[in-house]
Amino acid sequence: MEQLEEIVLDLHMPLRLAYGDGRLIELERHTTRADLETVKYAVGRFRDDGRRGVDGTLHRISAAKNDDGQIVRITLRIGRYVPYVAEPLRKWLERPEGILLIGPPGVGKTTLLRDLIRIRAERHGFRLIVVDSSNELFGDGEVPHSSLGRASRLQVGSPERQAKVLLEAISNHSPREIALDEIGYRGDLELMHSASKRGISLVASVHGHTLSDVLENTQLLPLLGRVNERGAAKERDSRPAFGMALEIRSRREVIVHQNLALAVDALLEGTDPEVDTVALIK
Repeated sequence: MEQLEEIVLDLHMPLRLAYGDGRLIELERHTTRADLETVKYAVGRFRDDGRRGVDGTLHRISAAKNDDGQIVRITLRIGRYVPYVAEPLRKWLERPEGILLIGPPGVGKTTLLRDLIRIRAERHGFRLIVVDSSNELFGDGEVPHSSLGRASRLQVGSPERQAKVLLEAISNHSPREIALDEIGYRGDLELMHSASKRGISLVASVHGHTLSDVLENTQLLPLLGRVNERGAAKERDSRPAFGMALEIRSRREVIVHQNLALAVDALLEGTDPEVDTVALIK
């Protein structure tokens, strides 16, 4: 049960289980129309995007319908909070500057970000606003998971609304810090750059294995200091929107760039930046 991540009910198909270690298991029992109706009754009305959350949890239930509007598939995604996973990073996380998390899919960025927000909220309280895209960080229900701590949350049920909700957070709610997961896809970059210039610190995650990968993503360059080419050389024209960066190498190891500006400058000069390697809680 500790490794179970998804339960999939496809009409007339075997009950399917997906585990975190990659195992996919099909049981002999087949899903019936009555099974789907039982889950539907227990869940209540699904939103227009086919999703429903369970208040106070990280679980998510999604439904797919056929052309007649009948539910033919339900996926139950089991969400888990890993408490204190960010504690080995506390001495860096307690510093006031913003933080950029870097890592490929499946390495645990969202899990680390969730606990990181708990620690940052000790400093900022409800002035730390989480713009929760697709409600991946603190659950899809109206009541967020308790790991949100003292922070505030603005739900973003549809990814296309992320920029709009981010603008609302900046304009209407006087944040000291804003946290987002997986930026760079939904028109949010210019707003984040603007927020950093207005004294709002940022905590966000991006895809990539290393800081070098992020530097090669031209879409994300404004957040790293608007790098320009001057002849054969590349230079940073402004300060990054974040003070430090964390490269999540695995679920057990993080590389810390204490000063993101100096790290970017070093990479642009073709040298290796100074880093700290931190082992996470197993």
